[in-house]
Amino acid sequence: MSFTLSKNLILAIVAQNENQALQWASEWLGRFLTERGYRHIVIDMFKASGAHELMAHLTSGEVAFAYGFAGVGSQFTLNQGGVNLWTVMRTPFMAIWSDHPAYNYRQHIVDSPYVIQAYHISDHMEARRDYLPPGSSKVVMLPVTDGVLPSEHCRPFRDRLRYIYFVKTGKEPRPIAESWKRHAPQVQEILWSLVELAKKDRNIDLTAATARLLRDCGRSPENLDLFMGLVAEADNYIRAWRSDCLARALLPHPAHIIGRGWDYLKAEGGRAEFFPPIPAQECVERVSHYRLVANANPLWRDGIHERVLWGIENGCVTITDRSVKSDAIYHGLPNYVGFEWQDNLQDVIADAMRLAERDEVDYLPEAAVVVNQRMLANSPNYVDEMLRAVREIRELRGQAAAGQ
Repeated sequence: MSFTLSKNLILAIVAQNENQALQWASEWLGRFLTERGYRHIVIDMFKASGAHELMAHLTSGEVAFAYGFAGVGSQFTLNQGGVNLWTVMRTPFMAIWSDHPAYNYRQHIVDSPYVIQAYHISDHMEARRDYLPPGSSKVVMLPVTDGVLPSEHCRPFRDRLRYIYFVKTGKEPRPIAESWKRHAPQVQEILWSLVELAKKDRNIDLTAATARLLRDCGRSPENLDLFMGLVAEADNYIRAWRSDCLARALLPHPAHIIGRGWDYLKAEGGRAEFFPPIPAQECVERVSHYRLVANANPLWRDGIHERVLWGIENGCVTITDRSVKSDAIYHGLPNYVGFEWQDNLQDVIADAMRLAERDEVDYLPEAAVVVNQRMLANSPNYVDEMLRAVREIRELRGQAAAGQ
């Protein structure tokens, strides 16, 4: 069932972000919205004209709703009293999240009846639901049903680079661990316990494990600064550890490692080449120039990283640590090389390189069929679910206003 809204203008709020990723994601989503007949405008709040442009549109009476990836815009206030902008303007705002709520938990509990907290990953929605105050905002789950389509300039497999394409911001684990020495010994012990648990079990519920360890120490998870701070620090370390492990494993191989933060690895030598970061759109456009794509996931059970979508759906041999969801969608595909962190990564990469040596192969058609069958069939549409949530807010708030 398709949903429509009476007003026609949708605003995407962005601010400065790594590799212009939020700008690209907003423009990508905007294409689906304009196909539905909506006008879609991206407003960059880092431009001098950003705030003026936003208010001009909000006071025009034409805005159906606004949204921001990574929650950008959800906390805007209109005056010194700190009243939420979206409440004052009676305009729905959707904060769309991909990272764990622990990283900026206050944005996830913005108390406005016009703010919608939208999650892609059930792990994150469960953490929001079970460990943060409910507030008056609406919480919804958006299905990951619209992937990155194969590039229209997709090269035949035989013409692609025989390199592994790894786009990732580097972060050395050791300095993160060193920074933990500022904490009390009991807090350090909790952090290292979480790291060891996460290394052993990719399906760990990090938030629940943190709450349990706090209670075992006689501390309360209701102290959100401590609780969410521990979750974020442990998660940050695991992200860095996983990325570091994979990058080190790629060093002996023909690989292009793209992103900032890898200076500490360059001196290690090997065949891998390092390049500075590039805009998000260019990252996607380059995928189909490669035979192989590599990925390291954040600590989640339910997630699929866009790098895996890029690789699989462009017919690349895709090397990634496994998750419950990626296994469910991609298992059995010859170009899906899922591994566990206990595996020998050199063996994993060697297997992937052998798959990529076959000049006559074309992984793309089978990948497209499987994605359609397993990911899209009988699933709600992403844009429909966005519009449904917004319409419900508009109807509910309209009824409330009429009853005043």
